[in-house]
Order: sequence, then structure tokens, then C-alpha cells
Amino acid sequence: MIQMFVQNLWFVYALATAIIWGLVYTLSEKVLGEQNVTPAALIAVQGTILFFFYWALFFVVESKPVQQITNILSDTKQLALIALIAILTGFAAFFIISSVSLKNATLANFVEISYPFFTMLFSWLLLRNFDLNIESIIGACLIIAGITLIYFKG
Repeated sequence: MIQMFVQNLWFVYALATAIIWGLVYTLSEKVLGEQNVTPAALIAVQGTILFFFYWALFFVVESKPVQQITNILSDTKQLALIALIAILTGFAAFFIISSVSLKNATLANFVEISYPFFTMLFSWLLLRNFDLNIESIIGACLIIAGITLIYFKG
């Protein structure tokens, strides 16, 4: 039983992420709708809080935190890639919160969950990793069809 749980821990983490994101989007809509808060202000305050949370989490889960920081800082390519990831994450957070403020959490999230399609595209373009089967292709087609339906009818 424990072995099966450990083997499927990736799924538990992914599902927990989906549940938490659903709550985050709903609470963000509440804050944006009921308070005098702009998307940029919400992201700025969240970012400040996350800064401290991420560092605390890092030191709790990492067995050699100083070595990890040294490794990252000594590799300029890796540091530049991490900086790009951080900037893109900031843009994505701003865009989704702005989308929630302009429409609502439900529809914004339905469109945002199309990211598996873009993950497949960028994995192929940047990593040459293209692990698809018929089920994945059908799923991607359903994602595109769903987004199209929401755009024209939502």
C-alpha cells in the first residue's frame, strides 16, 4: 500500500496543486471583486509573502541549501534560465489574475487549463521531447475545442 502511494506521489502532488489553484483563483476573485484591489497590487503583495514562504520552505526541505545556492550562482546559464522562469511566472500570475478580475475565476481557469497543450508544444520545440499517444492527441484536441467554445460562447 505504501509502495503504491509512493509510486503515485506525483499524482497526489498534481491533484493537490489543482485543488489549491482552484481555491486560489476563487479567493482571488473574491479579493478583486469585494475589495479595492487591482491585479497588480494583489500580485505584488502575494509575491512579497511568497518570497518569505519560498525561502522558509527551501531551508526546511533542502538538505544542503548553501550548496544548492552556490551551484546555481556559479552557473550563469542556469541562473539566467531561472531568472527567465521567474519573470515568466510573474507575467503568468499577473495575466491570470487580470483575467479573473475582467471575467471570473471559473472561465479564466477553464482557458488557463489549456497549458498542457502549450507544454507539449514547448517541450517539442525546446527539448525535442515529444511523448504522445492517441489518448494525448485526443485530449489536446478536446482542450482546443473547449477553449474555442468558451471563447465564442463564454
